[in-house]
Amino acid sequence: MKQPICVFWAMVCAVFIGAAPAAAQERGFQQVDAGMDHVCGVDETGRIRCWGDGEYGQMGRNLRADSPVPRPVNGMRFRTQALSGGFSSCGVQLGPRTRIDCWGDNNDGQLGDGTTTQRIAPVQIDGPRRRYGGVTMGEGHACAWTTTGRVLCWGNNANGQLGDGTTTNRLTPTPMAGGFRAADVQAGFLFTCGLNSRGVALCWGYNGFGALGDGTADPSSSPVRVNGLRPGVQALAVGSLHSCVIDRNGNAACWGDNSAGQIGNGQTGGPVRRATRVPGLRPTVIAAGGGHSCAVVEGGEVMCWGLNTHGQLGDGTTVDSPSPVAVAGLPDPSSDAIVRLTLGDEFSCALTALGQAYCWGENADGQLGNGTFDDSASPVRVRYGF
Repeated sequence: MKQPICVFWAMVCAVFIGAAPAAAQERGFQQVDAGMDHVCGVDETGRIRCWGDGEYGQMGRNLRADSPVPRPVNGMRFRTQALSGGFSSCGVQLGPRTRIDCWGDNNDGQLGDGTTTQRIAPVQIDGPRRRYGGVTMGEGHACAWTTTGRVLCWGNNANGQLGDGTTTNRLTPTPMAGGFRAADVQAGFLFTCGLNSRGVALCWGYNGFGALGDGTADPSSSPVRVNGLRPGVQALAVGSLHSCVIDRNGNAACWGDNSAGQIGNGQTGGPVRRATRVPGLRPTVIAAGGGHSCAVVEGGEVMCWGLNTHGQLGDGTTVDSPSPVAVAGLPDPSSDAIVRLTLGDEFSCALTALGQAYCWGENADGQLGNGTFDDSASPVRVRYGF
């Protein structure tokens, strides 16, 4: 997750405030992923495009400037996965010859290139070639997992969020301790969580606000099991200081910070230190952000809950809600269903089956991707940049 960054080419931005060309509207995305205040996605040609905050170079275009529309990252062709986190971005080429390139903020070594030098264009991370299955980025650290489930992490490790049994920062990918094997890993603010092959949810790192979900407030530099969940967890979503899952029975459960109602149990206040059911919610997709959460429920409707300062719940208001409320203004799921949700600090985005991206909430850095810098409490369509 990350913080705001948005101020791009004024002349180009002005062009996109009007109606976008028909050809641009027909283009789509295969994937989108939100950082703190920016988003990167893979377009229909396999090229990575980013929009939003660019203060640290996370647009990957050899400059430090925001972009209110998606624009291609320099030299990043033929990539099949894009990843945003904090103030940084990565692109992953999957397949028999995998590689990871990263760019943006690097104060903690989170780009994994062996330095703490900010990069305004992609650089390949250090380390031997491995067959990576994916990568995840937090505020100042990142982790990747191989096709065999081996996990390597790098960057800030002050709270043990790299899971290597120490609190030593790492500038290059470093294997986790204990032979942990993961089917999925997601990085939060100062912690990380993962699912193993049996669908057991484990977390490590910072444990303020109950982020690890183990019933304590103690940090851990090695994985600890989340209380209240049985094996068979179907999906994991990690936000800044809270996390949510779809459990083995198809129910939603969350834990961690609940100051704005992001746990979804109808209450606000102190930390929730174990997985807690979101009443009545049976999602097919789930996501967690800065202080809010969202899910696609059976029937295709999108529901969000938690902090709503900038309209990130998408219900047309800026009123916080500790219980799920419906997002208004997305396509009819019978004609173009939502297949992915990704949440930034105070904004949200959705991707449809036809490859159209919609975002809502804060837009000070252009992170909604619609050519403006105006907040929106309801979904707006992401426009292509050229």
